[in-house]
Amino acid sequence: MSFRWADYLSLARSILSQASALGEEASQRSAVSRAYYAAFCHARNYARDQHAYSPRYDSSDHRGIREYLARHRVGRTVCPKLNELMTWRQQCDYEDRVENLAQIASKAIQYAEDIIRILP
Repeated sequence: MSFRWADYLSLARSILSQASALGEEASQRSAVSRAYYAAFCHARNYARDQHAYSPRYDSSDHRGIREYLARHRVGRTVCPKLNELMTWRQQCDYEDRVENLAQIASKAIQYAEDIIRILP
C-alpha cells in the first residue's frame, strides 16, 4: 500500500497543537516542514498520476513539480503556495532565526490544506 502523503498534514496539525508541551519553536519548525512535504509529495503524485509527470524522486523534483504545474491551469493556484511553502520549509530547516514563526506555521498548514484540496 502506498503512503498517503496527506497524512503528514495531520502530523503537522498534531505537532502544532502540542507545541507548548513539545517545545514551541521546534514544534513550529517541524509543522512547517511536514506541511510542505504533505503538499509537495501530494502535488508530485497528482501530476504523475493525472498528467503524466515523470518524477525523478530526488531533489530536482522540488523545482520540477512547480515548473511542470506552472504550465497547467491548476498551477496558477497551486504554484505560488507551493513556492511559499518551500521557502518557509527551507527557512525552518536551515536558518537559526525565523521571524513570525507561529504565523508561518499556521499559514503553512493552511496552504498545504489548500493544495491537497485543489489537487484531488
